[in-house]
This record gives sequence, C-alpha cells and structure tokens, in this order.
Amino acid sequence: MANRHSIVPFPVPTAPQVSSPPETVSPKLVSPGTFLSNSLPPSPPAEPIPPRLDPYPSLFQQRILPPPPPFPAESSNTQRLKQEHRLQVDRLTRQVHDLQVENNLLRSLVLGAKTSSSAG
Repeated sequence: MANRHSIVPFPVPTAPQVSSPPETVSPKLVSPGTFLSNSLPPSPPAEPIPPRLDPYPSLFQQRILPPPPPFPAESSNTQRLKQEHRLQVDRLTRQVHDLQVENNLLRSLVLGAKTSSSAG
C-alpha cells in the first residue's frame, strides 16, 4: 500500500546546455564593410515609402470590394464655367476696390467739411 501513495518522478526533458557567450561582445571587422558571423549584417539603405492613394488595395485585388470608378475628365462645359467664375471674381474684386476708394474719398470730404464748419 505504501507504493500506491508514493510519488513517482517523471523524467523532465531539459534543454541542452550551451555555453553562454561572454557578456560583452564587440563586433570585429574582418575587412572594411564585413562583419564576423556573430554580428548583424549592415541594414539596406532606407527607401522612401510611396504614399498610398488607395486605402484598401488588397481588398480590390481580392475582389471583396469593387474598384472605385475612375475620375471623369473635365468637360468643356466645366472648363467654361470655371473660366466664367474666375472672370466674375475678378470683376467683383475690381468693384470692391473701386467702392473702397470712393468710400475713402467721401469720408475724407465729409470729415473735411465737418472740420471746416466747426472751425468757422
């Protein structure tokens, strides 16, 4: 009965013991630009990441989402409307300028008349 309650240890697999490298490892150059095998290779030059215009390109490639419709080219009507708009803005800008000049002139005349009448 004593054997029934006794604990039988199971063999626990252990990792093979590897000699640990020294605490301070400094990479040594074999020749200019070449490192020993225990050091990291030089990283490749960083390339600029191009801006992504499409937020879901992989979904389009997988046909999960339909591709967006292409932008239509500007029609001659749109170009004409834009040109008319620019001309109208220019005309209104000139009118505002003329009214400001006229306002300043009238203001100076009114103020000049008030000062001359009060002085007399």
